[in-house]
Parts: sequence; C-alpha cells; structure tokens
Amino acid sequence: MRDFKVLEPFDIIISLCDSINYITEKAELKEVFLSCRRALKKEGILIFDINTLYKLKEVLGCNSFCETREDSAFTCENYFDGETNINEYYVNIFSKRKDGSYDRFEELHCERAYETEEIEELLKETDFNVLEISDAESLGEPWEESERIYFIAGNLKNAGKEKLI
Repeated sequence: MRDFKVLEPFDIIISLCDSINYITEKAELKEVFLSCRRALKKEGILIFDINTLYKLKEVLGCNSFCETREDSAFTCENYFDGETNINEYYVNIFSKRKDGSYDRFEELHCERAYETEEIEELLKETDFNVLEISDAESLGEPWEESERIYFIAGNLKNAGKEKLI
C-alpha cells in the first residue's frame, strides 16, 4: 500500500475493512496517501474506513473474545498500548477436519488508532481535499463512540457541497 504504481490512473480507489489501521507509522500512512494520489485521475476519489481510537481502546482494548461454531472456533486476545495507540490482536482459529480433529491457525494483527485530525492533516499534505467524514453505522456525523469512520477525499470542484454517501 505504501508504494504502488498503476499503468493508467483510476477514477476511484476504495480501501475498506480497516486496512489503513494496519499502517502503524504516520510517515508510512503519508506514503500510502501519496501512492493513492499518484494512482488517481486529477478529479479521482479516495474512499477508506478506519477503526477509531474508541473502538481499539474501549471496545477491543485489553479484552478477549471467543466464538464457537459447529465446525470452527476462534479466540481473540487484545492488548492496547496507550502510548503508541496500537492494538495487538492475538487470534487462534480452530477449524474442524472431516475426521473430527482440528487444525489450529495463529495470527498476530497490529492496528494503530489515528485521530480524525491526524488523517485530515495527512490527506491535506498529500494534496487531497477532505470531502466527507461519516460514522460507518449511521452515515451521519461521527461521534465520540463511533467505532468505524468513513473518509472520502479527492480533488473535486464540488468539494463539500454534496453529501457523497
């Protein structure tokens, strides 16, 4: 995501499922936005979402989650570091085989929580206009307990005049 090239510029780039949170360094996130800017047409649009600080700290935080289904189960242990705003997810997935035994898969995920203002600043530094920011659930204004936020950025003439989602 930090350095990609395309043969022809796109009208739109969409990055969902909190992939932006996986970029844990601010300087690297700026590189992502620069790559997107280069890959878009002059009036192209960038749409992405993020997990919020509230979600990573208060909802996931230092909590554990598990779920059991008929043929699988998972555990997810979270550790949130308040100094770095990074949440580490330790995930164990158990998948039932036909013979009744289970395969176990382990994953480690790290996501950084960014403040809305940090994202806006990086977008402006990379020649994007912030066109819209909305709560992912209501599509209205984000609020202090929004868990996921959508961003729409671009270089459109009608920036901010029409609601895009």
